[in-house]
Amino acid sequence: MLPSERRRYERVSFPMALTVVDLLRRQQYAGHGIDLSLWGIGFYVERFLEAGTRVALVLRLRGAEAAEAEPIEAIVRWARVEAGGAIVGAEFSQALSPAYHSHLYEAICSR
Repeated sequence: MLPSERRRYERVSFPMALTVVDLLRRQQYAGHGIDLSLWGIGFYVERFLEAGTRVALVLRLRGAEAAEAEPIEAIVRWARVEAGGAIVGAEFSQALSPAYHSHLYEAICSR
């Protein structure tokens, strides 16, 4: 079954720059978002990450108020090698909420 067939929550396009922090290795990698839902994110990262890797994602949001959001912890659920890096699907440790992730929550709910 393809990852897109297992999705439980609607995803929206999310072409934003992000930094991926491998929490075990304590290394940072550049990436960019592909899509986003309340419980997860698809993104490209410059290094392959194994399923099960715990990451923190720092998303660079457009807008006057938020140059960067607080890091969001997630776990890599799947990854495939792609163009010198990887396309990754990750599940957030907790769902995005208007109280803690207002700009991201708004990005999803406004579409």
